[in-house]
Amino acid sequence: MNKNLNIPIAMVLIQFLLQWQKLDSANILYLALITSAVLACKLKSIKTHFFARHLILISFIVIQFIFEEYTITKDFFVNCLYILFLFKLLETENKNYFFFLSLGIFLTVANLINNQNLISSILTGANTVLIIILLYLINQRELIHINFGNLKRLIIVILVAVPTIIITYLLFPRTEVNINFFTSKTNNLGIPDTISLGTFGKITQNDQSVFDATFQQKVNQNQLYFRVKTFSILDFRKNWQTLDTKTVFKNNIQTFKKDTNLLEYTVLVNAYDKKWVPVLDYVLPVNSFYYDYHNLTYQLDKNIIKKSKFNFVSQITFPFKDINKKSLRYYLQLPKSLNNNLFDWANKNKKGKTDLDYLNFVMKHFEKNEYFYTLSPQPIGNNYSKFFFQNKEGYCEYYAGTMAILARAAGIPSRIVTGYYGGQYNTYGDFFTFSQQDSHSWVEAWIADKGWVRFDPTQVIPSNRIRSNINNFNINNQDETKENENFYKLIPTESIVLWFKYLDYQWSNFLLSYDSKKRSKLINEFVKLDKSVIFGIFLDTLLVLVSLFLFAILMIVVIKRNYTDFLFLILLKKLRLKTNIYDTHQNIFLKYFEFNSISPNKALLYRRIVNDYEEGLFTEKKVNFFKFIKDTFQILFKK
Repeated sequence: MNKNLNIPIAMVLIQFLLQWQKLDSANILYLALITSAVLACKLKSIKTHFFARHLILISFIVIQFIFEEYTITKDFFVNCLYILFLFKLLETENKNYFFFLSLGIFLTVANLINNQNLISSILTGANTVLIIILLYLINQRELIHINFGNLKRLIIVILVAVPTIIITYLLFPRTEVNINFFTSKTNNLGIPDTISLGTFGKITQNDQSVFDATFQQKVNQNQLYFRVKTFSILDFRKNWQTLDTKTVFKNNIQTFKKDTNLLEYTVLVNAYDKKWVPVLDYVLPVNSFYYDYHNLTYQLDKNIIKKSKFNFVSQITFPFKDINKKSLRYYLQLPKSLNNNLFDWANKNKKGKTDLDYLNFVMKHFEKNEYFYTLSPQPIGNNYSKFFFQNKEGYCEYYAGTMAILARAAGIPSRIVTGYYGGQYNTYGDFFTFSQQDSHSWVEAWIADKGWVRFDPTQVIPSNRIRSNINNFNINNQDETKENENFYKLIPTESIVLWFKYLDYQWSNFLLSYDSKKRSKLINEFVKLDKSVIFGIFLDTLLVLVSLFLFAILMIVVIKRNYTDFLFLILLKKLRLKTNIYDTHQNIFLKYFEFNSISPNKALLYRRIVNDYEEGLFTEKKVNFFKFIKDTFQILFKK
């Protein structure tokens, strides 16, 4: 196998890892099979007919279109380019890598912009080094020998390749394209548009991160309820539906009453391909167009398909004085398909109690009776009566849905709020990470003179009645089970994960500071650059080039697994020897020994290094890394 083929194969594997971050399991398996087949054909030098190869390529693109649910999106184009990237590898012979490299640069930048996380940045850096090495090897017969002529050529390649990649990233269009032909492509992140008994059991089986939150002030973790959607309609099938308040209430915007006790925070959301943005109660309307004054939620006019940062301010007190009675009727409706036992229980226990007393009574009822929190309850369909009176086991939407029904049955307006609760606190970066496992639902009831008041019935379930829970921030903040896991304390896995999330969070913040607005501003500034800006860009570029140059040299040496070149170069520099083109290695040192008096030990060391160098050139003998370190130390420091 051609030695130069190792680098294109490594580039393919890195590109596959970049693609893998944003795909579901079926699509990952599909691209993995294509990648394996192409690499096997390339390694075994299997030739394919021109027309057959292109017919297979078109077939794979059609299948990818099916995986994208017949939707033309940015991801579809990137995946198709990756497939084309693979097939272009089949057509490369020896040094015909220019189009292959061009596709590699484009895919690398596109995936970095799309993912914008620490892993993508590391993979992108590694791919950049491989591109530089492959560009150099296009004009070389073998891997680099360390001499000044080759180093000069490598520096020239770096000066051409690295600025090209940087400029491609800086000027790469940030406008998102998402054209749907038939149906929208969906993913498993977020809250669905309809919930029923069992919904959250499905969506919480995913530990993928959804967003990070940073607060300007100290916060109480058990009060972090990030709301996403509210469900106000219970249909005849007993499924909860959302209410389009802007249409139903005809944009009846009330005056937002601001409080002096405010909480400032930043939300860094991942590319979950939805319009909603998680916010705390009660967020001030930064943009009235996106703010739902009735549901107290934020929803953009387009899907979030790349990492985005939002700054919000929330207050503790409810911002509206009152809601008219006509609007409150929507929060009292119940279908006739509900079991009458729920109405009877509500009417019986509501007597003689205020609305607030009754709702607290319901909370106490869940706490004092034998109700269990479990992620694997017996399937009962949407039978709320059976859950409340018989099974008495379930998770958040079981309790929230039942309490909302009991409130409405007693004449109290109520609704279900869904979002994310608690999260995982990162002690290194002082921020909270919320994953899909933290998705949660709770109840809001309308109390006169107080507004919408939150009730979370799952939080009153005692820890001894929690059978299973996968949320990062457990109910009642019970961590006794973790305290008994002494075996896992031997490996600080939690600290490692927190450190990685901290680094990823800081890096994402850095990357997200460069968006479409910054890109436009940068282009405008290039037109009118001053000396300070030019100097800063020069220093930053020089630092990047030097780092990549050193890393490229290290990669080349690691690939060769032979360190005699470095040893010989170090020895020449130490002795300040000048070489002529006609001098052999032995002659160079013989002249030095004739005119310089050195100890026998040093002479023996120098002769051995010269012999090792010549053997490395003309035989299969290699100098290992530890011998390289030992000899280098003796050259530099031994007297």
